[in-house]
Amino acid sequence: CTSLRIDDFTPKILPVNGQSLVTIFLNEIVKEQIEQIFVAGVFCSIVNISNRIECRVTSNDRPRKGSIEIRFVNSIFLRSRHSIEFRQTKIE
Repeated sequence: CTSLRIDDFTPKILPVNGQSLVTIFLNEIVKEQIEQIFVAGVFCSIVNISNRIECRVTSNDRPRKGSIEIRFVNSIFLRSRHSIEFRQTKIE
């Protein structure tokens, strides 16, 4: 059991195939080593860790919606309460 949790993240909507940067805000400074991060089931590679985590999502081939999941090497698992969504962008 841990008091660590995901407080917020930005952006809430990402473009499909966007290679977007996601910023995740936790309630505490991360002291444990992160094993992997998934954003709506899509792998997100870590760019920076400080009082927030920044990661870049890998290519995604379709619209989807889901949670952010963070797995630590010590078996801690965090899941966001709110969803993040990949959407097809439209130019009108």
